Amino acid sequence: MCLAILLQELGYFGRCSFDAVIAGGTYDTAKLHWIECNGRWGGVSLPMTFLNRLGAAVSKSEIVIVQRTTFEVPRRPFREVLSLFADMLFAPGRTKEGIILLSPAGFERGTGVHFMTIACSLERARSMAKDALGRLIGH
Repeated sequence: MCLAILLQELGYFGRCSFDAVIAGGTYDTAKLHWIECNGRWGGVSLPMTFLNRLGAAVSKSEIVIVQRTTFEVPRRPFREVLSLFADMLFAPGRTKEGIILLSPAGFERGTGVHFMTIACSLERARSMAKDALGRLIGH
């Protein structure tokens, strides 16, 4: 808990794992050796890293990241989801706004969604996110 509090004080918010090895001749004499602490990428870190890679293509854009791991949607193959959003997909160099699908797993299992919208205003990005969720549930 002390390490978790320290990490938060340093500004880290996300998952973290601590790896250790128990070594010794017997369990009674074994010693715990900490190996490393691994910060994990979360639902926002990966999209932000991706946006950094896009650079100038999205530098003056507003974004909305949608990650709902318990959001039930009809199970669909990812290619069907791509077709569902064909007119909304972001294409650097060809579109100034759109949706970027971040993980196919939730769509394919019908148990969640993870995508982001990019637009010239926050209001427009939010509207696109609502539209996308509506399409996924059939409204």
